[in-house]
Amino acid sequence: MRFMLIRKADAETEAGVLPTPEFMAAMQRYNDKLARAGVFLDGVGLRASSMGAKVKVNGGAPTVTDGPFTETKELIAGYTLIEVRSREEAIAWARRWPAIDADAEIEVRQLFEPEDFVRAGVLPVKITVETLVRAPIADVWGAWTTPHDITKWNAASDDWHTTTATVDLREGGAFSSRMEARDGSIGFDFAGTYTRVVPEQLLEFTFGDRAASVMFVEGPNGVTVRETFDAESDNSIEQQGQGWQAILDRFARYVEANQ
Repeated sequence: MRFMLIRKADAETEAGVLPTPEFMAAMQRYNDKLARAGVFLDGVGLRASSMGAKVKVNGGAPTVTDGPFTETKELIAGYTLIEVRSREEAIAWARRWPAIDADAEIEVRQLFEPEDFVRAGVLPVKITVETLVRAPIADVWGAWTTPHDITKWNAASDDWHTTTATVDLREGGAFSSRMEARDGSIGFDFAGTYTRVVPEQLLEFTFGDRAASVMFVEGPNGVTVRETFDAESDNSIEQQGQGWQAILDRFARYVEANQ
């Protein structure tokens, strides 16, 4: 979970008073603690609102008002962006804000993550992974679309494998693969329908209520295989990207090993 620790503005920050060397040193120590804990993402101070502007849209028409702005307590003087496991952990870090900033007000706000919108059905999030395969395009295309080859590379890790695969390589044609844990404890079917087939260039397909595409781009060093797919809501965007990337990297190793 990502949280923003928002340092609210006050009379001094709005007057443009620069922090003292002692204050800067204390903030650096605080940021160093965040970094050592592996939670620090970003942090920055903002100039006074007198150097900014406000854009307000009424009925689709924007109006611009130059600073300064009088509602000091509604303004911010800076922020620190962190990634932690819970709201409670974020608050704990806010409570450790440097004491030298004696009268600071820190607001803790959680950021939306892409999967939040996927889960709510507001917007499909697309994830893209890619790899370079050092092999001729004909070999790359063939390994991607031949059932026998698919059973050799289609797994994210060594403890999984694809037991069977079928391919009807045409627009409107169906494909499927059965993926199982090697110990037989779990398995699932991955199936869909091709919606566009451009040999050795592009595959587009649907699977369930989601869609994906695979581009094959020839270059001087081989073929870049770029896969883009709709995210699902059960796992994080990062986990999904890692899983699909692992399969794609395994594909590249398989094709190159068979040159």
